[in-house]
Amino acid sequence: MRDNLLQYRVEIKVNGSLLEFHSCEIRTGGVPGPDCEICFPKTIVLQQGWPVTVTLAWMPGKSATVFTGRICSLHRKGNDKATALVFSSNNQIYWTTIKAGSWQQTAAREIIIDLLQQCKIDNYNLDHEPAVTVKRFSHGQTTAKTILQKLINTLASYGQPDMLYFFDHLDTFRFGSLDDTRIAADRMDIQRGVNLIRVDGNRYEAFALPVQYNQVVHVDDQPLLCATSHLYLSPARNRIEFTGVPCDP
Repeated sequence: MRDNLLQYRVEIKVNGSLLEFHSCEIRTGGVPGPDCEICFPKTIVLQQGWPVTVTLAWMPGKSATVFTGRICSLHRKGNDKATALVFSSNNQIYWTTIKAGSWQQTAAREIIIDLLQQCKIDNYNLDHEPAVTVKRFSHGQTTAKTILQKLINTLASYGQPDMLYFFDHLDTFRFGSLDDTRIAADRMDIQRGVNLIRVDGNRYEAFALPVQYNQVVHVDDQPLLCATSHLYLSPARNRIEFTGVPCDP
């Protein structure tokens, strides 16, 4: 098994321009959402707030976006590299302060949309949010993250346990149960002797594939739900490490 047997191509676009890079690491695992650290040549000009898209092609005719976000911070790494820390919109959920508010006889969907609008987030998928009308919901001035967690606790009291939210690889906010918010994708197969490198309990290492949080991947034909992932991309090495939980296909 060797990387060069697979025709990898990694494209990183920053503010619409395709840029050269040294390395890229993408981590997923639910809340707060995916983050990405990219190491660029120091001569490349970068700015906080610029949009970033990472695309991975792992074989002819197979490519996918694996991360979408914005540059949050920049720092130098050694004498010849500049590192950008990139977040999805989860950063806005964590740090946006919402004024005190209250709702009466309001659908959970409307409360969520109101919070997202106050965070200036307009890319969301609420197709599977619980169809619950909350009699009363209120909060003091606090972060959107705290309010969403309080809403999740409230929904549990209405018979809707185990609700969650996260941002996916396209920077889309998803809210619902673990099953309802699964990432829809073509079947992804990892096999011993082909692209599986190492297994340690429920942790797996394989040649790089676009495996996302809450996506089903088949390891030796066994369906596993990805709980966390760490994707390493570079001109010399392309790997993914992930934890998988047995699930229905």
